[in-house]
Amino acid sequence: MPSPEFLESEVVEIRTLHGSLAQLIFPFRQVLEQADDAKTIPSQRSTSYWVNVAFTDSLTRLRLFLEQNFNYIEPMGLLAVMRYVFEMTVWLTLMTTDKDYGSLYYRELVDGQKRYYKDLQDQLRREVDFLRKTAADEDRSRKSEVEGTGGNVRRTQGGRLTAKPGRNERDRSSITTQVQPLSPTGRD
Repeated sequence: MPSPEFLESEVVEIRTLHGSLAQLIFPFRQVLEQADDAKTIPSQRSTSYWVNVAFTDSLTRLRLFLEQNFNYIEPMGLLAVMRYVFEMTVWLTLMTTDKDYGSLYYRELVDGQKRYYKDLQDQLRREVDFLRKTAADEDRSRKSEVEGTGGNVRRTQGGRLTAKPGRNERDRSSITTQVQPLSPTGRD
């Protein structure tokens, strides 16, 4: 098992890669910006363009991993990062040998976005259904309140329920005269 000093030196070395990753991302972003100036729709872009997108996304994700996962190292976090780095290496190696994998990256990107928006749509529908059900429950509750007061409630312009003046006012005054305040010490 490696010593703690060795592991700490490796972590420090990994953290120093952050700056060089930021420098590596810059040329890829420049290529993408130039291609974006051409104003072509995404499905008509070349496979090389999507390979550049994949490299840019991978480097950006690595940079984020370095920022977020190497302040405090835990085994499961380290394992997740290593798995991602391995998969990323395999994909990027395939893309450098065959540019057609750029089209596959684009397809996966679109599929992921479709899943995201379908899930979002489903979630929004559930929220709308919940809010409609809640509104219906509130309306039933208000109606039962009104019916329980013997019709002695009116609705203001703002939609709030208030007691109508009349019999209730007399009832309240008789109740308040029957209740005696407590002494300041709380004893009778």
